[in-house]
Amino acid sequence: MTAPTAPPALRSIQPLLRAWGDSRVGVGVAILVLAALVPGVGVWAVRVASAVRIDRPYLAATSGCEEEMLFSIWKGIRGLPIYNDPWLPPFTDSPYGWLFFGSYAAWSGWWLAALGLDDAWLPTVSRGFTLVGMLVAIAALAGLLRDTARGGMRRRAWPLALLALANPLFHWWSFTTRPDVWAVALELVALRAGVRAVGSRRFAPLLAAAVPAYLAWSFRQSNVSALVGLGCALALEGLIPAARAAAPDRAASAGSGRWLHLAGLVAVMAAAFAATFAVLGRNFWESAIVAMALAGDMRLERVVAVAAGGMSKDPLLAVAAAALPAVLVLRREWLREPVARLLVCTAAFALLANLALSARAGSDTNYHLPAAAFLPPAVLAAAGGGRRGRAWRQLVVGAGAAGLLAAGMVVVLGLRGRLRAEDDAHVHRLRALAGRLERPVFCTHVTANVPWVLGDGADSMVVGFPYPGMLRSRPERFTAGTVERMLRDGSFATIVFAARHGWWHEADADLSGYVPGPACPGYAIHEKPRPR
Repeated sequence: MTAPTAPPALRSIQPLLRAWGDSRVGVGVAILVLAALVPGVGVWAVRVASAVRIDRPYLAATSGCEEEMLFSIWKGIRGLPIYNDPWLPPFTDSPYGWLFFGSYAAWSGWWLAALGLDDAWLPTVSRGFTLVGMLVAIAALAGLLRDTARGGMRRRAWPLALLALANPLFHWWSFTTRPDVWAVALELVALRAGVRAVGSRRFAPLLAAAVPAYLAWSFRQSNVSALVGLGCALALEGLIPAARAAAPDRAASAGSGRWLHLAGLVAVMAAAFAATFAVLGRNFWESAIVAMALAGDMRLERVVAVAAGGMSKDPLLAVAAAALPAVLVLRREWLREPVARLLVCTAAFALLANLALSARAGSDTNYHLPAAAFLPPAVLAAAGGGRRGRAWRQLVVGAGAAGLLAAGMVVVLGLRGRLRAEDDAHVHRLRALAGRLERPVFCTHVTANVPWVLGDGADSMVVGFPYPGMLRSRPERFTAGTVERMLRDGSFATIVFAARHGWWHEADADLSGYVPGPACPGYAIHEKPRPR
C-alpha cells in the first residue's frame, strides 16, 4: 500500500512550510502568513495603481495636506525658497524637514525634465519616490529581522517584513507625497546599523547608526525613535549591572565607556540639530515648529480614535503592542542582550511618543507607522530562544497574521475602507477652465490652488493646514491681513467655491462686485466683470 501524496498545490509550498518548522503549529503559522499576504499585497497593488497612473496625471489628493508638500516641492524644483513666512500671504506652510523637500525636488525635477512632462505630472512622479521609500523600508526591515533572527527565522524575514508593512495601515501612506515612509525606512536602516553598534566597543559604529537616524529626522521631525532607542540602550548598559552580566570582568570599564559614548552621541546630534536650525533660518522655525505647535488643540479622544483606527487596519501592531509588556516581564533576560535592548527601547518610545502626538488635531493613523515597523522585531528579539521564545514568536506572528487576513478581506469585500483612490475627473474639469479665469484666483478647496490646476505660480494660495489654529491663537501676527480679509476686500479676481472639502463658504466673501463665472460641476465660480 503506497502512502498518500499531497496535492500538487500543497507540494509546491512544502519547502516554504518546512522553513517555518516541522511542528504543526509552525506550519499553521506559515499558512496564515501566506494567506494574509494575498489580500495585503493585492489590495496594496490595486490602491497604488488607482493613483499612480501612467496614462494621465492623477490630480486628486491621496492624503491630508498633500497639496502643501507638492507646492513646496514645486518651489524647490524651481530654486525658490521652500520655507516662507507662514504669517504672510499666501500663508503656505512647509512643515517638514529639509531632506524631505530637497530629495523629492531633486527626484521629481529630474524625471519631469528627462521625460519632458508638464507640472501636472508632479504628483505622480513624487508619489513614485514614496513607493521607492516603501521598498527600501521593506528591504531594511527584512534585513533587520534576518540580522536579529534565531534559528530558522532567517528564512522568514521577507514574508514577515511584507506582513508588517504591506498591510492596510501602510497602504495609502506608501505612495502619497509625504515624508512618513522615507522617515521610517531611514530609521530601519539606522536600527540595522545600531544592531552592529551595540555589539561593538568603538564609537565609530555608533556614528554610522546615528547618521541615518539624523536623516530620518531631516524628513520628519517626530521620527527620532531610533536615535532615542540607541541612546536608551547605551544608558541601560552603563546603568544596569544586569546589562553587563555577560562580561563581568569588563563590567566597570564597559559601563564607563558606554557613558562616554552616550555623551559623545548626544553632543554630535545636538550639534547637527543646532546647525540645521541655524542654516535653515527663521522661516524653517516658524513653519516647521511654531506653526505646527499652534495647528490645533490636543484632545484625549483623538488618541483613542487614531489608535483604534491604526490597530484595526494593522492587527499585528495591536498584537505586538499587547505582547511586548508581557514578554518583558516574563523574560527579564532581555536586559542582558544588547540587540533586544536596542529594539525594545526603540519600539517602546515609538509607541508611547506617537500615541501622545496623535492627540493633536489633524492626526491620523500614519502616526503609528513607526511603532508598526519597530514592534514586531522588538517582540521577536525580546522573546529569546528556546521553546518558550518559539511559542511567543508563533503566537505573535500567528495572531497578527490572522488579524491581517481578516483586515484585508474586509477591504476586498467592500465592508470598510476604499479599494481605489477617488475619481479625479472634477479636478481635471476645473483645470480645463483655468485659462479662462481672471487672475488672481482662489479656490476654497485648497488642493486646487496648486500651480498646475488653478494656482498663480509662486503666489498660489495653497493655504497651510495650521492656518486656522495660527489665526485663532495669534491673530495679531497677521499684520498683512488674512484670507478672510482678502475674501471680504475682493482681493481675488475669481473665487471658486467647492461644494465639498471647502475651508471657506460663500458667506465668508463679499460677492457684491462679482458675477457668476463658467459652470463647473462641484464648484460655484464667481468673477469680477471684465472691462470691455
